Amino acid sequence: MHYKYIGKIIPWILLAITLASGSGCSNAEKNVAAPNEAEDDSTRILTSTNIQDVDLLKTYPEKKITIDDIADIRYIPLETNEESVIGFARKVSFGDDKIFVYDGQGDQILIFDNDGKYLSKINRKDAGPHGYNKITDMTVDFDSQLVYIMDLSFPRKLKAYDFDGYRQKEFTIPNEPSINQMTMFNSDKIIFHCQPSGGLNTEEVIGTHPYRWIDTRTGAVTPVDIEIEHPESSTYTVIDGNHARMTSIEMYPLLKTGKSVVLADYTYPTVYQSDGKNFKPLFTKPEGKKSATGKIPMSTVWAMSDRYILFFVTEKSLNKNTDSIEQGGTRALLYDRKTGEIIDPDWNRRDVKGGSIMMEWNWEMPENTFVTTYSSSTLKMLDEKGRLSGRLKEIADSIDEEANDVLVLMKMKK
Repeated sequence: MHYKYIGKIIPWILLAITLASGSGCSNAEKNVAAPNEAEDDSTRILTSTNIQDVDLLKTYPEKKITIDDIADIRYIPLETNEESVIGFARKVSFGDDKIFVYDGQGDQILIFDNDGKYLSKINRKDAGPHGYNKITDMTVDFDSQLVYIMDLSFPRKLKAYDFDGYRQKEFTIPNEPSINQMTMFNSDKIIFHCQPSGGLNTEEVIGTHPYRWIDTRTGAVTPVDIEIEHPESSTYTVIDGNHARMTSIEMYPLLKTGKSVVLADYTYPTVYQSDGKNFKPLFTKPEGKKSATGKIPMSTVWAMSDRYILFFVTEKSLNKNTDSIEQGGTRALLYDRKTGEIIDPDWNRRDVKGGSIMMEWNWEMPENTFVTTYSSSTLKMLDEKGRLSGRLKEIADSIDEEANDVLVLMKMKK
């Protein structure tokens, strides 16, 4: 299946852009120690010459894949009541016995058990001692039972809450407002990716070290020792009157799968995977270099298990007439690490007639698991058209159109 996207046009209040552009990751390059000086001795970016190269620029055959044949499927309807309504599940983090949902619309974090039963929530949008202004991202340390949020303030703050919703830590993150994504590396460190949000009418240069560590013990911010000569952004921002207009390609370079983090930069050739302590090279992919026509190949890892890697591949270009970025040749590629086969997957499901499967972005996934969702309205529509069967039909018949999403966990077979 070919995944087709268009750039998202998102209005932003000018003040928010002004705050973000005051000091971005590009400027922060001058305010942090050099990688060799700042890097924690316990964390290394390892090298290897004996890793596989995966060519993502070739054309691969389209092939029908019935997901039930390669994965065990589990549905989790998230309980809906007056306290647990989710406006928009922007990010979900899965633990052994709890599921954390960052509700971007409600600006809160809801906690469910692994069967979807609502437990509690963190909603501290106030000026009190435990309050926050606006959540922009979340990551969960299940070992220490802490939820870290990035609070939209100036200067930006990283705040840690226990699972009962009480603030335990707070760190000011100086000169680092352009944070695109963050995830737990281990209990001592969070890794985050810098992306320009204040580049006005231009693609802002974000320095040669677009990834940062945050020490969760001290709040110290240091660069990850991966140097990228010309890092690319997936966003482009212009000023339009009193508003900023941003176009973006929905893709992220960091993937959390179980306790492991995969770093697959858009254009950098080496893909790394953590072992809890170090980053080790996993494989290489084509380096993204701008062509004579101005197109830049970009790719990342969308989902991963021990056997399968799902890549997202696209080309970025700048349309100077519309002051926006465009993408072309967008596709997903499924790599079977056991057989070496690479295909353009046309996903099918036994309990759904027709349709496609769109994996979730920027979620903290269970190990060896791909994740997607169904909204209640989509399930109702499919049910009315007679396209559902089995457990999914049972769920559709038991919920109404205002219910929370149904999580679909696909634990990949080996």
